[in-house]
Amino acid sequence: MEIADLPIATSHRANLLAAGYSSLAALSAASPPRLARDLSIEVHEAEEILKVAVGANKSKGADGPSTSSVLKGVQNAWDMLSDEQSRRHINTGSADLNNILGGGIHCKEVTEIV
Repeated sequence: MEIADLPIATSHRANLLAAGYSSLAALSAASPPRLARDLSIEVHEAEEILKVAVGANKSKGADGPSTSSVLKGVQNAWDMLSDEQSRRHINTGSADLNNILGGGIHCKEVTEIV
C-alpha cells in the first residue's frame, strides 16, 4: 500500500506527500509530534494517521517483519542533532578541559579520560 492509498482525508494525503513522506516506511519512522509539526495539524490527528499507516503496513502481507517493528525508535539526523544540542553538560572545573570536551562531560554518554 502506498501513501496515496491510505484511508485518510485527501488533504492529509496531499500534505504527507508535500512534506516528503513518500512511503509507509518514512511515515512509520515519524513520531506523532514530528508529524503534527510537518503537516501543521494537531497531535491527536497525527496519532490517528500513524495508526492507520501502521495498520496498513501490517496488513500488507507476511513478507518479512513489518516496517513499523523494524524502524521503531529510529531518528533522523536532524532529531539526533537537536537532542545532542539540548543535552546538559557537567562542568569539570577546568575551562580548558570543558572546551576540549565540547562544554563539559556530556550527560547520557560514556566519557573516558586517559
